[in-house]
Amino acid sequence: MISILAKVLVTGGSGFIGVYAMRRLIEKGHEVVNYDLVPPSGERAFVLGDFNDQIPFEKAGIEDLPPLLLAVKKHRIEKIVHTAAIVDPTVVHLNPSVAYRVDLGGTVNVLETARIMDLDTVVFMSSIGVCTSKKYEPIDENHPVLRSDEGPVPTAYGACKVGGEAFCWAYKEAFGLDFVALRPSAVYGFGMGLPMFIKPIVENAVRGERLRIEHGRDYPRDYTYVKDVAQAVGLAVDVDPSRLKDRAFLVGTGLKLVTPGQMAEIIREFIPTADIEVGPGLDEFDKREILYRGVLEISRARQQLGYEPQYDIRKGMQEYIAMYRTYLEKSKKGL
Repeated sequence: MISILAKVLVTGGSGFIGVYAMRRLIEKGHEVVNYDLVPPSGERAFVLGDFNDQIPFEKAGIEDLPPLLLAVKKHRIEKIVHTAAIVDPTVVHLNPSVAYRVDLGGTVNVLETARIMDLDTVVFMSSIGVCTSKKYEPIDENHPVLRSDEGPVPTAYGACKVGGEAFCWAYKEAFGLDFVALRPSAVYGFGMGLPMFIKPIVENAVRGERLRIEHGRDYPRDYTYVKDVAQAVGLAVDVDPSRLKDRAFLVGTGLKLVTPGQMAEIIREFIPTADIEVGPGLDEFDKREILYRGVLEISRARQQLGYEPQYDIRKGMQEYIAMYRTYLEKSKKGL
């Protein structure tokens, strides 16, 4: 029988990263509570499998402090993993006040809850979106996030992640509340929501459907498989922050960047019948965002957290294909 290491509240536990993080924590022996607006369903419930029945669910948003306090008290929570956020860049770009209320305000509520309830650690899911356009490569954690002439990735999402990390530091300095901020890059895998090219490339090929993407063939990213991000979450929960030199850690592969054109070639190796084409050039949003992409230096996460990515793009896509196929087959059978 696995002994319980800690009782962990995961905000946004029904989300893409959230379900993988919860599964990883349970596998490591932690007791997990899911704090979200809706329980996991569809693909994300499939990710949890039988673990879904083991996870208490608290239905609430992070915009309000009292429900967070009540959930922590009710379940005797010891640590919080904060993944909840509005992540769609289009939504937050056009609605910055909503991003401020949910993404930044929610982070402050999590920190305030941890302070009031005397918790020892918050793991904050930040993003590489905190960085300004690439100033050097490989990009490390001390890359600029704010300059006199430039800010982070040009959406409110990046601004809220910068603000969230700043508030983590404020709570640490004022109240001794420690934290670990993880900065993942282009997280992908079965159950993902945002397309990022890779979702339609994989899923259309598995379904045998033709795909034509007009632009983006040469747009590079450090695509990070979601189980590697979940690995980082588990390590951040278990680490003693007082032993850390740093508090912010990049989470990626650290390998050469991958383009949709390369992913299309890989998918045709795995699924020879795939009818996938990605056109050249970039749309207007990608023309701006490509300035922020670069090879990542992940030695801090390796050395201080023990993080070691297990998936390159080929291995990650292969597992994504297998999981999606299994999900479709079981869905057809009504399982």
